[in-house]
Amino acid sequence: MTSEAIERDKLLGEYEKLIDRLYKAEKWCKDNNYTWEFVKASKYKIWHERDNIIKEIEFVRELLGAKY
Repeated sequence: MTSEAIERDKLLGEYEKLIDRLYKAEKWCKDNNYTWEFVKASKYKIWHERDNIIKEIEFVRELLGAKY
């Protein structure tokens, strides 16, 4: 494999991990009958972590789009 292919595979692996984390956060919210507005108001750290995951996903998408 070329170094470019290895880098792409690493980015895709990171992307999959982030999507899985976001899915788990969404499931947690749904399982507890919370809205993200409620979580933002009462459990800010959890909301902030979710927000960071979304930003990281967007960043990896940009990297993948720019390079591949």
